[in-house]
Amino acid sequence: MGTEAERKLRNEKRALQKQLEELQAAQRAPPKTMTTKKTKSTSKKAEKHVQVAHDSEDDASDDEGSDISATMDTKPAAKPSKALAALEIQKVRNAKKRDSNVDVNEEMLDLIKTCVKDHLWALVKIIQGQKAQEKATKKCLELMKLEDFQGNDAQTVANRKAWVESYAQEVTKAINAQRSYAQTRVKEACDGWMANNGGTLPTKAELESCLKRTVDVNTEEGKALFKWYWDEVLPKAAGNHSDWHPDHRHYMTISEGKPPNSDTPYITPSTEAFAVAAIVNNSVKWPAMFKLKQDHPGVKNWNVKGSIDPNMLEVTVEGKTCTLNHTKYHGLYTKVDGGQLKYSGWIKDGRDYFLALKEANEAARLLDTTLPKEQAILDALRTENGITANTAAAERKRKRQQKAADATAEQSDDEGAGFDFD
Repeated sequence: MGTEAERKLRNEKRALQKQLEELQAAQRAPPKTMTTKKTKSTSKKAEKHVQVAHDSEDDASDDEGSDISATMDTKPAAKPSKALAALEIQKVRNAKKRDSNVDVNEEMLDLIKTCVKDHLWALVKIIQGQKAQEKATKKCLELMKLEDFQGNDAQTVANRKAWVESYAQEVTKAINAQRSYAQTRVKEACDGWMANNGGTLPTKAELESCLKRTVDVNTEEGKALFKWYWDEVLPKAAGNHSDWHPDHRHYMTISEGKPPNSDTPYITPSTEAFAVAAIVNNSVKWPAMFKLKQDHPGVKNWNVKGSIDPNMLEVTVEGKTCTLNHTKYHGLYTKVDGGQLKYSGWIKDGRDYFLALKEANEAARLLDTTLPKEQAILDALRTENGITANTAAAERKRKRQQKAADATAEQSDDEGAGFDFD
């Protein structure tokens, strides 16, 4: 390389480093806070979901969504915004292939994770392909309502485009992590079922009967299955503790349960599809693991080999660690040795199955037989839980009044007790 070229390269590196140091200093400065745009809905935290526009996407899991502004705290605007400084740092990180020497903006990543968990997860379960990734990242930015990315002037439009390009992989990572979390939560529901059913799971056909609303709720078996699906599986598949909270699922049907002034249900078709797909994905693995944990209660660490070693035993226990060397401990649609794939991490058969389930549930919700069947299960759950009021707030009030009345009656009955005269 010639002297002039070397000098030019050194100057460019120094300029880039100086810019990075300035941006990192701006990021650390206390007055510069990341802000979200204030809307009328921000003060109504109970009304978390607000209807948002959505359309179809060939290679994305795209469903009904909700507005993050209702649950994200807003802060007084500060100029310049920390969000823009974070964007510039992220652009530098991407240019350097996420060089470990370049600090990541943790505050922005936390906002992305919160948005995905509380809102974007209802829209997107699986990303496959750059087009779907870009669409999901745009929706994430829209739901976050960062103040510096509102408006249609040329600079703001350019900032939004840069944000999507810079954070697409971070949003994908957050969705993948959320999917893993939701699947783990669904496993908790399945462990409870297996504990009461001899270590077995419902069959694929039985699970699909719940999703397609063909389950026979007039039989004890069908009613028990649909109640478990409604009251245990779907709250876990929702991926958070609020969407299918008892305040919702014990007062509303799945198909019609939605927040005030919204057409978006708490449990979307994609959430039901994911719930069933996750269980089917692990329909061999989870029962096998359930039995092993009963046989080896002292084991704390479970290692599953991705590539099967023909020279190893199927199960090797060493102290508190167990190594599993068989394909039955693998998911049907996920690969243990596949690494962190660029997009969803699910193979095509799994993605196709998920999309087919989603479409089947959308059709099932339109059937004339669906609402009566759902109402029957809702009534059964309310009876089991002693619920008589129409809303959770009214039920809590009723119970307070009943408790006060019982206390008064008990005190009245005790007056004069133990006397030897009238």
